[in-house]
Amino acid sequence: MPSAILTLIQYCLAFLVIFMILPRFMFASNDQGAQDFWEGFYVYFSKMVLAVIVIGYLLVFARLFEFISVMIVFLAMILRKYYFAKPMHLRHRTFKEIRAWLSDYAEGIIDLPGVLLRKVKEKVKAKEAGDRSGIRFISGISGAFIAGGYVLFIRLYDSFVNAAPAMSDAYVTLAWIKYINNRILFHDGIYPQGYYIYQAFLQKFSGLDPVYVLRYTGPIVSALIALGIYFTVSGLLKCKYSGALAAIAYGLFGSAFTGSWERQAASNSQEFGFLFIMPAIYFFYKYAKSGERKDLVTAGATLMVIGLVHALAFVYAMYGIVLLAAAILLTDLSAFRRVAIKSVAAALISAVTALIPIAVGFAMGKSLHSASAEFAVSAYTSGSVPVFPTLRISDYIALGCILLVLIIVPLVKEKDRKTALLFLALFGAGSFVLYYFGGYVTGSLVIEARARELFSIASPVIAGAGFWGITSVFRRNQIRYDVRLASVYSLVITLFIVIRPAPIIPYKMEYNSFIEQYLRIAGSYRPTEWLIVSQEEGYALAYGKGWHLMVGNFLDGAVGSSQELISGKDGDNPIEVPHVFIFHEKQIYETYFTMKELEKQRERRISEKDRLGVWISDYKESGGEISLFYDDQNISVYHIEQSKAYENLGEKVIGPKR
Repeated sequence: MPSAILTLIQYCLAFLVIFMILPRFMFASNDQGAQDFWEGFYVYFSKMVLAVIVIGYLLVFARLFEFISVMIVFLAMILRKYYFAKPMHLRHRTFKEIRAWLSDYAEGIIDLPGVLLRKVKEKVKAKEAGDRSGIRFISGISGAFIAGGYVLFIRLYDSFVNAAPAMSDAYVTLAWIKYINNRILFHDGIYPQGYYIYQAFLQKFSGLDPVYVLRYTGPIVSALIALGIYFTVSGLLKCKYSGALAAIAYGLFGSAFTGSWERQAASNSQEFGFLFIMPAIYFFYKYAKSGERKDLVTAGATLMVIGLVHALAFVYAMYGIVLLAAAILLTDLSAFRRVAIKSVAAALISAVTALIPIAVGFAMGKSLHSASAEFAVSAYTSGSVPVFPTLRISDYIALGCILLVLIIVPLVKEKDRKTALLFLALFGAGSFVLYYFGGYVTGSLVIEARARELFSIASPVIAGAGFWGITSVFRRNQIRYDVRLASVYSLVITLFIVIRPAPIIPYKMEYNSFIEQYLRIAGSYRPTEWLIVSQEEGYALAYGKGWHLMVGNFLDGAVGSSQELISGKDGDNPIEVPHVFIFHEKQIYETYFTMKELEKQRERRISEKDRLGVWISDYKESGGEISLFYDDQNISVYHIEQSKAYENLGEKVIGPKR
């Protein structure tokens, strides 16, 4: 637990530096007019993620992806803002101002922590003054901290108590992060690399093993989805209570509102794409109402990020933007005429940007990632009939809210809110149609499998809109605010008692002890001087630091009666690695018994487990030096130290003996 806390602090510091501090030095200060701190956060976060992905692609392609090269690019962007963007006669002042500031700071004239603390106090006082009621302000802040803390807790809990990554996709994600770190694009085929570049940056700035970055990124991303829902709904409806209820519905009660609840604690590119859907829609809406270029730039950047991360998320975001355009057309024709062309141009540029890496991949001679391509075009086979999904209580609540909002829309006089309400109703209804009828009508397995997860974003959003509609019957502002605050607290407490949201524990593919021993080996032995003999999960772990050999390949080539380990079926390729660690599964992990699609792998692993046990016994009997590195009821790890490998390594570095 202490090590998990320390690594999480390292991760959070890296996130803070890359996505909250650096963007303010690299990009123009265009968060003025933001409705709150979090909208300003998303303005910079979206742009920085886009910059990170583009820079990552370019540096990996040029085989220059290293920490120092990343810092050089960041420094160049900072200089562009503070030096090169200024007129020539003003540039010399920049360095004078920097030198003066550093001198004052070194002499203690500037109290940086004090300055930051004063700014925070000013923000809090301004917020409290804007709320008019101190009790309401304190209640809102305390509730936000409690709810936000619990949203994070139920997602991060698994990362604290289990060392093994969540779900099978984690090992693909881990390997692809390491491919990026090793400056390799599209190793397994063409697939959007945005999410893996994002995590590679976090790994470089945090200095953590990629396993830790993988474990923390997924839970934090899903918590940020809830945050995005909050500021989008509150921004559209000008009601923080509606936004809070929608965010809590997704963040705490997702077992009722979302599709695959365990994905909330796992690391998947799809959820990272979902993170930007609602912010992208919000910034397009804000541009339609303000007509300001900075809102269009932010909207376009956010949409580009989605396209560079996940295709399905991009299609769903475009679907939402089309519904937003319809709502604007029906409620604010003048705004539609003013922004339509530029908005379409931004969407098209985003689509083209998303296609550029694919074109580059084809130019490199790569093909599409086979498993993803097959899944994307998969359909029901003849004889199988798609079925309608079984509706849950949360689905009926969402349908009721859609109907309520549609009834309210004609009664609303304020044009901006009318547009927002009509969009939310169309978005909820359109997402439900996709969820309920999409798989049946199209026969697509992708839509059938993922539509529930798409609707899991829309249903909390429309629930927040329905809450706004119900509480709008109170005409006096003071009464309405108090009723909304009390209602949110009452609903959340009631749902908490009924649903009892517990920490999310996704399925695993291996024992925690396997990961713990990998981390122990990686931390105790120098890179490339050790090799792990294990099943397929070990490949992604060892890649980039050590070597990996599948148990089956090892058994096919290894000679148990010899002091020299042999790999390869032909038996003539010695393992010239000083330290060999053999992971012997005494008990096959439970997932291989519960998943029908893993039946062949289970039978293979059972056979290889028995053969490996025999090999180890034979090796010991033949006089081979092998020590027990770790042992529990599930796995044993054996260590073979090859002295001859040290000699061969020395010859490679110094030269052959004479």
